[in-house]
Amino acid sequence: MKSLTVCTEAYFNELDAYTVCFVRRAKKRDAGVIKLYFGEFDAAPVYQLLDWICFQKNPVLKHEPKLAAIIREAIPAAITDKNIQALCAYAAENYWLHLEGYVRFRMADYNDYLNRLLYSIAKKLKL
Repeated sequence: MKSLTVCTEAYFNELDAYTVCFVRRAKKRDAGVIKLYFGEFDAAPVYQLLDWICFQKNPVLKHEPKLAAIIREAIPAAITDKNIQALCAYAAENYWLHLEGYVRFRMADYNDYLNRLLYSIAKKLKL
């Protein structure tokens, strides 16, 4: 059985909610850590959390829920699948995942893609 220790400074409650599907997990609330035990890593719920954090870190998407919904629908499934596969590969090689760090560094291209979508919408609306 493999384990992945997931830590966060700001999103512990959300991490707790998104990881309930893992049968075995150990929580250390004071340290902001949840240790996940698994045979095969299910990256989909963890990726949903990472995607949500990307939207929370973006100042426009955080405060404009209608625009965030439009952007969310405009993201192709291929990009989501690619990000989930990258997360699976990361979990296969590493035992530690820091949510904010992963979003900032490993998902930098995705964050750039979100900003480009925002720019294209603003350009079409001539804002």
